Amino acid sequence: MMIFAYMAAGAILLLLAVMIIRAVLFKPSAAAAEQPDDIRVDTEAASKHLSDLVQFKTISRPNPDDVDWREFDRLQKYLDDNYPLIRKSLKKEVIAGHSLLFCWKGKNPGREALALLSHMDVVPVMPGTEADWEHDAFSGDNDGEFIWGRGTLDMKGHLVSVMESVEGLLRQGFEPECDIYLCFGHNEEVVGSSGGGAKAIAETLKARGVKIGCVLDEGGAIVPGAMVGIGGRLATIGIAEKGYADIRITAAHIGGHSSQPPRNSGLVQIADAVVKLEKRQFMKRMTTTVSQMFGIVGRYMSFGKRLLFANMWLAKPLVLSIFTKMPATNAMIRTTTAPTMTEGSPAANVLPQTGNVTVNFRVLQGEKIQDVFDHIRQVTGNSNLKLELLRGKEPSAVSPTDSREYAVLSKSIRQIFGAIPVAPYLMVGGTDSCFYEILTASIYCISPFEFELEDLKRIHGTNEKIKIGSLEKGIKLITQFILNYCR
Repeated sequence: MMIFAYMAAGAILLLLAVMIIRAVLFKPSAAAAEQPDDIRVDTEAASKHLSDLVQFKTISRPNPDDVDWREFDRLQKYLDDNYPLIRKSLKKEVIAGHSLLFCWKGKNPGREALALLSHMDVVPVMPGTEADWEHDAFSGDNDGEFIWGRGTLDMKGHLVSVMESVEGLLRQGFEPECDIYLCFGHNEEVVGSSGGGAKAIAETLKARGVKIGCVLDEGGAIVPGAMVGIGGRLATIGIAEKGYADIRITAAHIGGHSSQPPRNSGLVQIADAVVKLEKRQFMKRMTTTVSQMFGIVGRYMSFGKRLLFANMWLAKPLVLSIFTKMPATNAMIRTTTAPTMTEGSPAANVLPQTGNVTVNFRVLQGEKIQDVFDHIRQVTGNSNLKLELLRGKEPSAVSPTDSREYAVLSKSIRQIFGAIPVAPYLMVGGTDSCFYEILTASIYCISPFEFELEDLKRIHGTNEKIKIGSLEKGIKLITQFILNYCR
């Protein structure tokens, strides 16, 4: 028996030694900052353009009849008036009524084109919160350090960065080797909407036989490494995004007076369904994208964390358990369940004949919207519930990280922001980029700005604003990427 005990102890010591050695060797590769091109930005003009664009209330809504399309028309006229070289040199088309497609012809028609995406629409300000803004949400106020207003971060700042980059390169006489398409949607904020501008643009390009080599859209950003437990800055490039499904769950029941309530009324069934869905979440899984991300950023962490990420073959269950404790990491490892809207009776003393709840699911790669329906049925165990998909789109494909396009983007980031870690990233929100899968496998998503943790809370929220210095660097990053990719 002692022999077996010694053997077991020896095996444990050997295992610990292997894990420690792997953690010691689990270090970042040395990466020097790349020398950037001499890129000059007219920051004053760019700031003025963004301030002006914020003032156009290009709010998209689920019902197109509720949208003030005059604001979109005004914005598009402003672009024509204030970017004269783009107006002169690029072919412009209006797609699906209000989206914009520009084509900058390159010198080599045989090379695959580059598509730079943005969107012109913004989300509304939550009614009742208008007074919480330090500057009016659509003022575009410039206080010398920040530009304030809805869309500065999502995503008129990005749109301005693309336009300023192209206008600046035209001013310098740059001629790209490949064609460059500027693709600006008008209803990105309405997920799964009918008449989607981005979808129409992508289908137009496909019908024309356009060969796209790379798509660049919003997604990751230059963020504090503290988000994932490391020091300094971190660049995250979105290479995949979760799917989206708004599912309405309805229970029908006999209505009547609330003084004589029946057992198991419609709203009770809905409440029971919500509780069961909350308790029985989707299975947690480590996807390839998340493994890739922490295979890079884990190298910059403390030794204790490196011990985990260097030994995922053994530590994966523990890591997954830790990830479930925090909303940000929990969203990376499972399809999430979020009840968001409920409806019942129009009066407090009337039993509803129908009650419903709308649940938002963000679908992880490897699962589909049909799996969500199956999950609801299995978890609730109530076959009388009516399930209806209101809006949805499947999870995106995963773009490669060993491609020329990813390498060029990573180099461009380091040229502008220095020798910072660059890691792939799973986007838990949605973008227009998924519609371009019919054109290319190389879709990369990064907002070209430096964000603070507080900035991330302002997106779609109160007091959205962008640092003028961050806008300037964003323009430089887009310009550097165009230069690296198209010459």
